[in-house]
Amino acid sequence: MEWQDQGIVLRTRSQGESSMILTAFTAENGLCSGWFRPGKKDRSFSQQGALLQLKWRARLRQNLGSFQTEFMMNPLLPFLNDPLRLGAGASFCDLLALLLPEGHPYPQLWDALIRFFKRISTTNWLIHYIRLELVLLKEMGFGLSLDKCAVSGVTTGLTHVSPRTGRAVCFDVAAPYTDKLLFLPSFLTGGSDAQQKDHYPCEELLQGLALTGYFLQYACARQCEKGLPEGRARFIRFVEKWHEKT
Repeated sequence: MEWQDQGIVLRTRSQGESSMILTAFTAENGLCSGWFRPGKKDRSFSQQGALLQLKWRARLRQNLGSFQTEFMMNPLLPFLNDPLRLGAGASFCDLLALLLPEGHPYPQLWDALIRFFKRISTTNWLIHYIRLELVLLKEMGFGLSLDKCAVSGVTTGLTHVSPRTGRAVCFDVAAPYTDKLLFLPSFLTGGSDAQQKDHYPCEELLQGLALTGYFLQYACARQCEKGLPEGRARFIRFVEKWHEKT
């Protein structure tokens, strides 16, 4: 069988002297792996985050097929000297490679990833990254409910999230249990005027990453019995260093 699709390179693994196995997240076919024989000028094809036009071919769908590739662009290329943005791209690629099952389409996740790459040069790009992780959690069946308080039903003053249910609670409800709850940054709350700000404190961004990281850790343990990939841990260290400088 054979199909053609657009895909983003998640990882490559050398296989012998002249071949590699390429794993990509595609628009219509989800996660897919295949043999790839890069030429001398094809180094950019195998870089993490590269957007390719792919032709995949195999005798049966469940077989490890082979790729023919055409390079389109790499949205991470302008940030080779920006470890923060480059680390964000690598983090999410590693998460997709670890968590997604092969051959299952995720059109909403694909659209969210393309939108993130379009916004990665903006001021508030870290917020878009955190929202991208929320989309991944939802697609994995671990979606969070952040639009209203799970106890009172109010849609304002939401400050924390239950680590057990993934549902938001307002300050009055959370007050006696703050040491057992996760912080909910204002830019993730549905009715907050703070979403319109041009700048957010780094501490609040770290709280957002801690929130998604907690549930991603849970998803990794449930889905593949592994911890978070090193790429995400490295990205968090970059954010923390950035926080120390600001």
